[in-house]
Amino acid sequence: MDAIFDLYAQLVCNGQLKLRVADVLSINTEESTYDFALLLARKACNITKLTVNIVVTKNGKVTEEVPMEPEILDFQKPNPGTPVMCRIMDLSDYTYYTLDDPHDLEKNLVEINKYGNLSEPLVLDRRISVPWCTVAFPSLTFAQALLKDVEQGDQHRLLEVLMRLDQEDPEVYWENQAHLLSYRKKLVASMGDGIITLDNSKTNLVTKILNKANWAGGHCKLRNNRTFYHKLPSQNIHTTLDNKASDGTFAASRDFHLFGKVVRNASFNVENGRVISFSASEGYDALNAYFASDENANIVSGIALSDVDTVESQYLSTNIHPFFSMENTTSIILGGINIDTLESIFDDKELEPLNIEESLVQLIVPVGDSNTRVTINGQVVIDEGIFVN
Repeated sequence: MDAIFDLYAQLVCNGQLKLRVADVLSINTEESTYDFALLLARKACNITKLTVNIVVTKNGKVTEEVPMEPEILDFQKPNPGTPVMCRIMDLSDYTYYTLDDPHDLEKNLVEINKYGNLSEPLVLDRRISVPWCTVAFPSLTFAQALLKDVEQGDQHRLLEVLMRLDQEDPEVYWENQAHLLSYRKKLVASMGDGIITLDNSKTNLVTKILNKANWAGGHCKLRNNRTFYHKLPSQNIHTTLDNKASDGTFAASRDFHLFGKVVRNASFNVENGRVISFSASEGYDALNAYFASDENANIVSGIALSDVDTVESQYLSTNIHPFFSMENTTSIILGGINIDTLESIFDDKELEPLNIEESLVQLIVPVGDSNTRVTINGQVVIDEGIFVN
């Protein structure tokens, strides 16, 4: 399995962060992923020609800082350049199932954060202006929650498949994927800030793109035009919706996890941008606790478009971890917005006319299937669950 992690570390350095000579990289890691952090730092410092700093944490507190030095003499080191950040996220730290009552989480933001359902604060100057990424580290618990009859080693196979480490050149694959998503973003942006319709056998939703919202996904781009991937895998493009413009119904096309419970056969009725009623054959209490956790948790705040014929769609057949939730099919986003969809806005005063209702929590509901059709201003974007271009 060492070969897989070696390929993964190389992909993070070259394909995700796109490290350069003189970059100053800092890696945050828990003790459980320290060995991979060492491997990543060793590869990184031989690219940057500078010290890479590993910050080891436990329960959110720094316990140790470990410098990794490049194999060159001090006088050969370049002057420090761009700061770069990387966080290794151990998928075994997530609670996939719990017997606890989900209503115990209501208003408890510390506990809600453990389930990945906190949203980003709507503060524009918090946007980081340096390359940074989150690196998912595989775990057996993740594989067990996703697959049946799991054996030791399946988590490594999942990593290999999802990150395309089995490709001849994974870096080229993700570079081509970035170009594809960039094309799709330009295509849907050319259709204007207008009406989106989402239809399949269980969904009939009409909504509207928020004025000044952009489509995000794929490569992140800094003001100096430097690009990087915040996370991998990456299949979706997403935008923010007008808080008061959604009407109709939508239903989950796949099971999803919420507050340690499985939610099955969920459906939602929407009026004036808010979920007014919902149902589920399983996990109703978790949904009820989510909507009770914040007064704006029921806002239909965004949409993410993704194909249903991808590797992600096949392997991530259940939304078990929010890190992957928008990558396997078209999704509706409830609660807080994704701030990367407001890249054209730099002054908080510009936010006021948009009347964005902020929420402290967020839920991503998968809605796409092979019968899904999405249009923007009457132009077909997705047909039979797949992008038409």
